[in-house]
Amino acid sequence: MDGSYSENWLEQFKRMQSITGVPPTDEQLWQILSHLSKDRQYIGRSYSGISSAIDIAKKTFGIKPSPELVGRVYPALFQEGDLHSIYYLKSETGIAPQIPTEVIQARVDEVLKEGRLQDLYEVQRTLELEKVPVSQEIAQEMYERYVTSDTFGRDEVVTKAFYSLYELTGVRPQLTPELVAEGYKKTLQDYHFDFQEFEAVVGVPPTQDILQQRVLDWFTSSTWYRHGDKGVTQFIEQNNIRMPEEMVQQILLYHLGRKGLGTQVVEYIQEATGIEVKLTPELVAPKMEQILVRHKTSDIFCNDIIDLFDWYESYMGEPPPQRLIDLAYSLTFDQAIYKDVNREGNRERKKGWDVLRQRYGLPSPEAMQTVYLQFIVDDNQLPHSLSTNTATVENFSGVIPDMQIMVEIAQQEGLQITQADIENKLHQIYTQRLLGGDVDMVRQLQALFNFAFSIDEKEAQVLYAKILLGEVKNRKDAFELVLEESKTLPSPKIIQARYTELFAGDQFRAEHVAAFQEIVKNASF
Repeated sequence: MDGSYSENWLEQFKRMQSITGVPPTDEQLWQILSHLSKDRQYIGRSYSGISSAIDIAKKTFGIKPSPELVGRVYPALFQEGDLHSIYYLKSETGIAPQIPTEVIQARVDEVLKEGRLQDLYEVQRTLELEKVPVSQEIAQEMYERYVTSDTFGRDEVVTKAFYSLYELTGVRPQLTPELVAEGYKKTLQDYHFDFQEFEAVVGVPPTQDILQQRVLDWFTSSTWYRHGDKGVTQFIEQNNIRMPEEMVQQILLYHLGRKGLGTQVVEYIQEATGIEVKLTPELVAPKMEQILVRHKTSDIFCNDIIDLFDWYESYMGEPPPQRLIDLAYSLTFDQAIYKDVNREGNRERKKGWDVLRQRYGLPSPEAMQTVYLQFIVDDNQLPHSLSTNTATVENFSGVIPDMQIMVEIAQQEGLQITQADIENKLHQIYTQRLLGGDVDMVRQLQALFNFAFSIDEKEAQVLYAKILLGEVKNRKDAFELVLEESKTLPSPKIIQARYTELFAGDQFRAEHVAAFQEIVKNASF
C-alpha cells in the first residue's frame, strides 16, 4: 500500500474480508496499522496513534495483531520514542517487548546526548530492563560532564544525574585520579560529609589527602563557627583522618589572621584534629605583621592591636618582637584606646602610644623616622598638623627627623623617594605657609626638620611680588624672612609698583605708606 487511499479505504478492506472470508495477513495488517496510526480521519488527535489503530483494526476485522506482528511493531515504536504505545501494546497483548540491544543502546545514546536522562527511567520501566544498555564512550562523556560542572555536589539535579546514570546503566565511570579528587572535593563541599554514594559509583575510596583537605577547608571557612562541633569531629574519627601538623598550624594561623586566636579556639581545633601544635614566634610574627599592615588605622584598630598583643603575650609567654612594637607605633600615632578601669564599667580614654610605652618602652629611632616620613608623604597632612605632629613625636620619643634615614626607610618599603623629594615637599610647605602669613610656623618647621628655607634670586622676586602686592598677612615678617633666607633685594620695579598702588586714587592713606616704608627700611637699594 502506498497511502493513496480514498476516504473509505478501510471499509473496502472490510468488505473484501466479508466477501472472501479471508482476514488480512500479518503483512497487510502491519500496513493497515501503520497507515491508521497516522490517519487523522480515524485517530483524530489521539496521543497514541498505534493504540487507536489497534482498537480500530479489532473492531473492523475482529482480529488481534499476532505476536509476530507485535514483535515487529515494538522496535519501530521504540525508535520513534513512542514508549506510551509500547506500554499499551504490552498491556493489551501481554507480549513483552523484545527489542534488540543495539537498537536500545542507539536510542539511549541519543537521549543522553540530548541531556534527557529522565527518559531512561521510562525506557527501563517500559521495557522491564534490569540495566539500560549504553555505550561506554557516551557514559564516560556524561560522567565527566557532570563531575566537571560547577554545580556538581551543590545542585541536586546535576548531582543526582551522576548517580542515576550509574544506577540505570551499571556502567562504572572510568575517571582520572584528578577528576576523582575533584568529584570528592565537590561532594564534600557545603559542610556535607557524606561521600559514600560517590565512592560506591566510582569504586575508588577518597585518599587521606582529599579528606585532610576537606577538614582544612572546613576549619578555614569564614563561617566555620556557625556549624556544630560534632559533624567535623565525627567525620575525622569515622574516617581515621590524621591531620598533618603543618595543616593544623595553617588552620591556627588562618584564624589568627582573621581576628586573633582565643584560648577556646585553639583548644577546640586541637581537640577536633587530635593534634596539639604550639605556634612559634617565627610563625606568628609574620602573620601578625600582615594583620597590622592590612588594617586601616583608627581608634578601633588601636584597640585591636592591644588585644592582639595581649593574646601574643598570653600564648607565647613573652612580649611581641620589637619590630611588631615599632610597627604598632608607626601605625597608631594620635590614636586612642579605651580600657575598663573599675567595676562599674567606666572607661578611661588613653593614647595608644602611652599604653605601648607603658608596656614595652619607647619605640626604636627607626620607627619614629617612619612616622616622620608618613607626615611628609601624606598629601592630606596640613602644614599646621605637620608642625604640631612633628613636635609631638619629638617630645615623646626624643628622636628628631633625619631625612637620610627617612629615604632609606622609604626605599626599603619600595617607595621611589629621594632626599630631594623630601626637601622639595618641605619647601612647598614653607612657601605655602609663608604666603599664608604663618612665618613663625615656617621657622618652627625649619628647626624641627633641621632644613634651611633656601630661596634663589628668581623665586625671591616672585615671593616679594606676592608679599608686597598681594593680601599676605604678617607682610613685614614674611618680607624679612625672604630677605634673610635669599640674601636678595626686591626688584625696584616691585617697590615702585607698591608705591603706585598706595598713592593711586581714593585709596591713598599716609599711614599705609609709612607702614610700607617700615617694611622695606632694612633693604638697601
